[in-house]
Amino acid sequence: MDHPQPPQFFIKAGQLYEMYNETSILYGNIYNTTDSSFAPLPFKLTFGPTKMGVQDGHWAWKGTQLFYHHGNSNNFGLFFSCSEPSGTRGVYLDLKVRRTPNECDMTTLHSLGKARYA
Repeated sequence: MDHPQPPQFFIKAGQLYEMYNETSILYGNIYNTTDSSFAPLPFKLTFGPTKMGVQDGHWAWKGTQLFYHHGNSNNFGLFFSCSEPSGTRGVYLDLKVRRTPNECDMTTLHSLGKARYA
């Protein structure tokens, strides 16, 4: 039985990317979700074929851990996997330290290999 490979991510010029397959690279996009009636936290991470969402933030590795920076703030390397109305889970983040929302699990994201594409 073949097991799918975990996603491969890299950062170039402060932009997060995902190697989707041999011919496609997706942008890591941050959306401001403060106007959403559902969103448990103010920012959501998604991946797509074009750069969209918040444009003035940047990504960085600190050791193996992924951080998102926006202005003088950052997410402290913390991400939250949260239940969505569709039944799936979304990845959210915040630029302030606060209690984990009830429908979310706190996590960190790490790179355990050398960047081949940066």
